[in-house]
Amino acid sequence: MQDYKLTIKTQDDWKNQVLASQVPVIVQFTASWCGPCQKQKPILEKFVSESAGKLKLAYADVDIPDLGDIADDFKIQSLPGLMEQVS
Repeated sequence: MQDYKLTIKTQDDWKNQVLASQVPVIVQFTASWCGPCQKQKPILEKFVSESAGKLKLAYADVDIPDLGDIADDFKIQSLPGLMEQVS
C-alpha cells in the first residue's frame, strides 16, 4: 500500500492515523458492497497521489461496528461518504 493510503479498521487507527495526521486526510466512508465506492476509489487515489505528500487518503468501512459509529458522528448517511479531516 502506498504511504498516502490508510486503511482504518479500529477507533485507534482513526485516532492515530487520521486525527493525528500532520497533513489533511480525505476519508472515504465505504463498504465492500458499495459499487459507487469502488468506482470512486481510483479517482481519489489519483488525486491524492498527485498531491505530492500534501494529502492522505483513508478508507473507513462502515460495516465495521466502531467505524459505523464514527460515520454516525459525522452524519454520514449514504455511501460513498467523503470528509476531510484537518488537524
